[in-house]
Amino acid sequence: MCPLFCFTSKEIDMTAKDKTLTIACKSSLTLSAAAMGLKKDKKVSAFEKVTVPEGYGNHLISDGFAMLYADYKKANDEAKEAEAKRVEANKAAEAKAKAEADKEAKAQKAEDIKKAKGDLTAAKELLAETGDDVAAKDAAETAVKDAETALNALTAN
Repeated sequence: MCPLFCFTSKEIDMTAKDKTLTIACKSSLTLSAAAMGLKKDKKVSAFEKVTVPEGYGNHLISDGFAMLYADYKKANDEAKEAEAKRVEANKAAEAKAKAEADKEAKAQKAEDIKKAKGDLTAAKELLAETGDDVAAKDAAETAVKDAETALNALTAN
């Protein structure tokens, strides 16, 4: 792979050691040994923190290959903070939805218990009114048992 911007010290002096920039490359790059003042080219990964001579760093930044590491870190930290806020908001929304669902379930259960009690009362009244009719009495007793079973199932939980 050809190093990015292979400059010689005669073309441009980017190897001044007194001024440097800490950058993060936007993609994997091979940095020029001549521009870096090294013996061989340096391969860097995307968003890897790397210190380069100021002139070379400014050149990479102006051409859109890199950004100041401080800017990258700030943007990354802001993104993490936004993600944490989004996660927290989702948890709060889920908790609210669960609370509402629980409230609705309790209200439905209370309504079902009230209906089951009404059905039991009606079945007992029917049993009391059957008189001597054996078939009607058996049906009414079965209705009472069924209503008691349904009520017990609702109140057991």
